[in-house]
Amino acid sequence: MSNALVFLLALSFANVIATILINWIFGILRVHEDLKPIVLLVNMFISFLYYTLWTMMYFLYHFLENYNTTLKYQAKINEIKLNQLRSQLNPHFIFNALNSVRALVDENPPKSKEAITQLSNILRYSLIMDKKRTIDFGDEIKIVRDYLDLETIRFEERLKVNFDIEEEAYHYKIPPMMLQTIVENAIKHGISNRMKGGLIEIKCSIGLAGDLYLLVKNSGQLKGGVGRKNDGSGHGVSNTMQRLRLIYGSKASFKMKNFDAEFVLTEIKIPKQSIKLD
Repeated sequence: MSNALVFLLALSFANVIATILINWIFGILRVHEDLKPIVLLVNMFISFLYYTLWTMMYFLYHFLENYNTTLKYQAKINEIKLNQLRSQLNPHFIFNALNSVRALVDENPPKSKEAITQLSNILRYSLIMDKKRTIDFGDEIKIVRDYLDLETIRFEERLKVNFDIEEEAYHYKIPPMMLQTIVENAIKHGISNRMKGGLIEIKCSIGLAGDLYLLVKNSGQLKGGVGRKNDGSGHGVSNTMQRLRLIYGSKASFKMKNFDAEFVLTEIKIPKQSIKLD
């Protein structure tokens, strides 16, 4: 910083000297007026301001250019990470859906046709999700319903499902398979581990600030903190947290905790949306 200041002062001084020489050569130098100390200082100050402004504009331009390049690079890295995370979800999700249909074909053939249609919807959705960062909330909730329909047939009376969704939630976009991943996690680590099965409640509401809150409450208990190997959260929870961070940064949040002695509550906050994310 000090070097730059010295350079600007020297450049301003040189500019004043050059101006005096040019005026002298062309015979327009007014010795008694132009060489007064106050006039020289004013001219030097004006030159200093000019060169300082020019230097600031120069460095600002290059700073913004480098900053934009960095942002584009970071966005590309984030996109690669998101693609990797989505690709990790696909095989696991499809495998579980196929298991549900297989069990249905053996146990109740008349209902297998409807189940195959639902599985077709799930597979089609899994292909769409590879191309988008976010998707309409309505598309996500439809696939969640299809998935839970398949699981309800497999678990029969051991699985009960309740939905409580505000109409305004359908105007939002969310990362594809995010809610479905949490529901699948609740089935795998909660309901399936209980002899008597349990309940899954899905509530979607809009907060006072316009944020979308997705709550999934399921029978079961967490052991340890979220993200630990023994907490029952599985790979999908870590994946969901990373995707939220990559897409929304600190504006989104993820919480999973024991609601009481019988239930686990998962809460996801999606920030108010004013721009198109996909």
